[in-house]
Amino acid sequence: MYIPAGLRSEEFPATCRHCETAVVLKTLSFREENHHDKPQSNRVGGMWEVTLAICPNELCQKPILYLEQESSDGRKHGKFLAYPPLAGTKPPRLEGEENVPETIRQYWQEAWIAVEIIPISAGVIVRLLLEKILLNKGYGRDEEYPTLGKLMKEAEEDSDSGMPESARKMLFPTIRDIAQIGNSAAHDPIPVGKAKDHRDSLTFIEEIIDFYYVRPAKMKRLKAVAESRKTQRQAGTDEQLSESDAVPRG
Repeated sequence: MYIPAGLRSEEFPATCRHCETAVVLKTLSFREENHHDKPQSNRVGGMWEVTLAICPNELCQKPILYLEQESSDGRKHGKFLAYPPLAGTKPPRLEGEENVPETIRQYWQEAWIAVEIIPISAGVIVRLLLEKILLNKGYGRDEEYPTLGKLMKEAEEDSDSGMPESARKMLFPTIRDIAQIGNSAAHDPIPVGKAKDHRDSLTFIEEIIDFYYVRPAKMKRLKAVAESRKTQRQAGTDEQLSESDAVPRG
């Protein structure tokens, strides 16, 4: 079992966002290096101070998590409540979400929640969401840990994806821009993306989700409806032929 080094305890007054009760939280805190998300990389983007607590209200006793990021140059960005999410952070409904893989839906929802409470984390999640979509569609299978750049290149050059070349040329420059904003959120001391930028990125990625998952499902459903009409018409024709054969001639 992993036990973080430098574990320390403290108490401070707060309002539990689960039960909205004023309490004194008894917390445990530790610091953790913010490593790059690829196992083969040893780049470090600073430190995270993680503060954990359990609401002491006997009717609640739910977990509470605070985070504070410290950049590699030593600057701190302020402690914020990471869990539970603040009220009013319900993500918008993803159209056709029943056709979208569960992992993609989860990243989508987490990114929208993070935009409102942890914008810097939203940028990282948006980048991961883009990566998960491309991996799910089968790109990068020839490498154990393909880079996002490689995934985007394969997707852009895939003439069998069903996406017209003109659409690929229009969409992928913006997809690369979204990836760069996510890289900045993960590694730069002062990330370039703001909450509005991450919202715009998610709105754009919804179009990618629609193309890869929602639109094919709609096309399949419409084709099935059209085929059912053909079947009905054929059945009606056969029935008419049977009736005409049964009519006496003469």
